[in-house]
Amino acid sequence: MTLLHGIYAAAFIWRTSFVVESRRYFCLLDDAMITLCYASNLAKGLGLVWCPGVDPVEGYTSPLWTFLLAGVARLELSKIATCLVIQCLGVLIVWFVALAAARLARQARYAPPVAISAAVLVLGYYNLNYFTLLGMETGLAALVMAAGVGTILVSLRTGSGSIRSMWWVAPIVLLRPEAAAFALYTAGVQFLFLKSRRWRSAVGLLIGIAIVAAYMVFRRLYFGAWVPNTYVLKLTGWPLSDRI
Repeated sequence: MTLLHGIYAAAFIWRTSFVVESRRYFCLLDDAMITLCYASNLAKGLGLVWCPGVDPVEGYTSPLWTFLLAGVARLELSKIATCLVIQCLGVLIVWFVALAAARLARQARYAPPVAISAAVLVLGYYNLNYFTLLGMETGLAALVMAAGVGTILVSLRTGSGSIRSMWWVAPIVLLRPEAAAFALYTAGVQFLFLKSRRWRSAVGLLIGIAIVAAYMVFRRLYFGAWVPNTYVLKLTGWPLSDRI
């Protein structure tokens, strides 16, 4: 399965590249390129900025993905090679999402054929491939969510809460802020059906909330705002019901 997907992914990456003056360019989606710009400046020691030397504005939506891309930028490759490396990283992420989906099916006590089908469906899901292979955090968010739900299923099966069952709360919110709704919902389901040691899961959830809160304090101190600029641009002026 991974071999077939690898061939597909290679073809996808090649087809989304383009040639200018006899030179082939690999590129990411516009939002991913914006995130990469912040990551590159961070890797160069210029800070989390779009334009060095001006007041910083949080123009990215996924803090954790920005930090991870900064690690790629630290390799000091050419811009074209950096984009290609990120796309290849996306291939690996999709593979891990497929593995997490299969594992989640087994944790939910489905038969092995169902787990295999889950992996196949993930590998063939175009939207997941499209956004992940073009540099977005979509695939990593899906991976964290699948793995996180799996730990909750294990906790529910044993009937005992654990700190580990909530390990994924901070990463998923720092990857996609709106995933906080999903995290709180699944946490609520866990607390509702646990038979013992709910306090352990509560501690895990509080640790996750504390990590997210720490980043929000950093955001306020560094960027001068509690929410990213993308939120202000897209949602300011909309009624709360429409935002939800």
